[in-house]
Amino acid sequence: MLGAPPLNEMGVLPVIEGFPQIVPETLTGGLGGFGTMGLIAKSKPAGYESKFNAGLVEGLKVVFRPGKLPRKEPEGAGYVKVPACNKKGQAIV
Repeated sequence: MLGAPPLNEMGVLPVIEGFPQIVPETLTGGLGGFGTMGLIAKSKPAGYESKFNAGLVEGLKVVFRPGKLPRKEPEGAGYVKVPACNKKGQAIV
């Protein structure tokens, strides 16, 4: 976004800290035109549905599926090559 204020730690941290509070609501209600969130479970095989239980679940992953709004935005986007950085954050020339 041209003209947008630069992101810094003061602006990003409240968003990251607030994210867990909205996850349960967005898993069921979505994010409007922005997209939806869902869960993917990884589990060991049970053989039969009747033998499946929560102890077989090995992990959960939250996934995001973009809606119309974020899929439309990149159409007019430009791209800028960003120089690679070393571990100290200094540009490698």
